[in-house]
Amino acid sequence: MSSVSLANWNPYSKTVEDTGALQEKAINSKFTLIAALLDGDNRPVETWAQTAKLRPIGMIQNYNLGQNKNIQQVFEIGSDIETNLPGRTFKTFSFGRIFLRGKNLLSIIATGDQDVTAEDFNDANLAKELSGEIMLNLASSYFDSAHGLAMLFYDPSVRDDAESADEEIVSGVVFEGCMVNAHQMSSSAGDVLVMESVSMMVSKIVPIPVGSSSLSYEEE
Repeated sequence: MSSVSLANWNPYSKTVEDTGALQEKAINSKFTLIAALLDGDNRPVETWAQTAKLRPIGMIQNYNLGQNKNIQQVFEIGSDIETNLPGRTFKTFSFGRIFLRGKNLLSIIATGDQDVTAEDFNDANLAKELSGEIMLNLASSYFDSAHGLAMLFYDPSVRDDAESADEEIVSGVVFEGCMVNAHQMSSSAGDVLVMESVSMMVSKIVPIPVGSSSLSYEEE
């Protein structure tokens, strides 16, 4: 909320935003969670309507959401007035993660939370794309299908365990129809870690209703 009006605005004595309790308002990286959308069988799905549970993705080190809308400026002979016509919006989401033993980013996107090491794992075609639990072949047909991700923001003012997710989460969005268009791995001789990152084209960004029991935690 703004702490000033035009009547009492003074850049030398007041801040524009009320910063009295900034530590309870600022949403930084520790209050952000990125998760894959899964169905009831722990398989990845594309939309929020198909989602039965979320699979949080840990050890993420950075993310970037980019949106660009085409705007066509239209002029006419005989006038100096221009008209702006909106076009299509292009959306991308990218994030980087530490490369760990177990599932890597591509594997999480393609397999969800399925136990690909279990004897009863029955997707023979998918098994051929795995080395242990790791997938590195972006040319695989499994990445020709769309997947979904969610990004949630925790309320910084909540210090103790709340009774429900609706009390803890202040906002959330779903990235529907995501398709991976780039994958990178990097390291150097002096590095301690190997880093992995993916970039995705997003079809639709859908807000998650909060405060209406739309989110719940499952006890494991």
